[in-house]
Amino acid sequence: MQPSFLYAGATIVSLWAIAAALVPAMQKGNQTARNTHILLNVANLGLFLWQCPGLRKEEHVQQIKSGKPQ
Repeated sequence: MQPSFLYAGATIVSLWAIAAALVPAMQKGNQTARNTHILLNVANLGLFLWQCPGLRKEEHVQQIKSGKPQ
């Protein structure tokens, strides 16, 4: 496992915690908190997909679409 993946995983956990901490402010109607929450979760999705290169391979995508296990 590469150290960059460990850093990305730690960053994902940190961003999730920050996004979760914004929920009370969003419930009070804070639009900036909502936008920041969305931005943090989009960044999390990007980091997650970067760590999973196998998910982007065409044969894996076709297997998922067809519903056939390996």
